[in-house]
Amino acid sequence: FFEKAESILLKKVGANHPDLGSLYQNMGQAYIHMADYEKALTFFNKALAIATVNLEPGHPNILSINMNIGYVYEKKGDFTNALKYYELSLPEDKNIPAVIKTYSNMASLYNSMKEADLADEYFGKAIGLALNILGKDHPETGLLFTRYGYFLITHDQADRSVDMFRKAYEISLNNYGKKSREASNNLTHIGNYYLIKNDLDNALKYYHEA
Repeated sequence: FFEKAESILLKKVGANHPDLGSLYQNMGQAYIHMADYEKALTFFNKALAIATVNLEPGHPNILSINMNIGYVYEKKGDFTNALKYYELSLPEDKNIPAVIKTYSNMASLYNSMKEADLADEYFGKAIGLALNILGKDHPETGLLFTRYGYFLITHDQADRSVDMFRKAYEISLNNYGKKSREASNNLTHIGNYYLIKNDLDNALKYYHEA
């Protein structure tokens, strides 16, 4: 399907038309889902080339493509290029929702790079921005609390982590209900905390609730 659409668009609008760029972005996303990162990178680079011709530097579409390229490099284990493109995806105005995702990705990347202090810093930036822009009860804020809690518990900061999981649980409860997957996941994380603390009764209690 994609190849046929590409052929039609090339003939109809030419190699630098935004519609072709949109198709390349969709192809890149499709190959990400197929875990074919080389092909995903090829199509995102094509989309970036077209966007650069048609749009001003710093346009949200260019920033979004840079984010996708950074993600592909991260999945490929090329952390240097991943960080480069994540930084290129940051807009001048840092007080917008898109930056939350970038900061969160950078936190995960620094964690993979064994840079725990920088990971902690960017988790903090992501959560702070989410609280300011989205609010304390937004699902995305809850997801960040869960991710940060998991980071903390894997870096021997269990007592801090459980606070994050509790906050995330309350948000998931308010947005999705007690029987949701999100609520269950956070209850499991709280159970893991008590297991680490050798409090088997509470661990079992939370595992049962999950």
